[in-house]
Amino acid sequence: LPISKGLTLEERLRTGLMCALLKDHACSIYGARPLGCHGFVSVDLSACISAFVNAGEPNIPMPSEFVSALYACRILLMASLRLARLTDATFEMNEALAAILSQEDAEARWLRGENVFAGVATLPPPPPQFETEIRKMAAFAAPLL
Repeated sequence: LPISKGLTLEERLRTGLMCALLKDHACSIYGARPLGCHGFVSVDLSACISAFVNAGEPNIPMPSEFVSALYACRILLMASLRLARLTDATFEMNEALAAILSQEDAEARWLRGENVFAGVATLPPPPPQFETEIRKMAAFAAPLL
């Protein structure tokens, strides 16, 4: 897997460190791709080629309704994780993928509450307005459990 520890998205693009799951510029797990990938919808092929193939500026136009849907899904996911008493921390995907692929039964261990991401840097927490919505959603759903 590409070594991307500590690099920002812009740094990864400049150095050509793309998603570890890309094969021949296509997603090798498209049907089971992560949530963040579902919401990443470009309306400009040339912008994608510039950013992802030619290591240009990551200035990719995306429809606002897809961005809004992605944020809503993230809020629901984080509220669900909290209700299940699992970590809702987020990680850079290549680094997190490398960590879990190096461990036996990582998914089962994570579901039991083990920290399978030990040593992987967390990304910044959601902005305050997201945190407010995550708490509201968790409070709304908690009595249903």
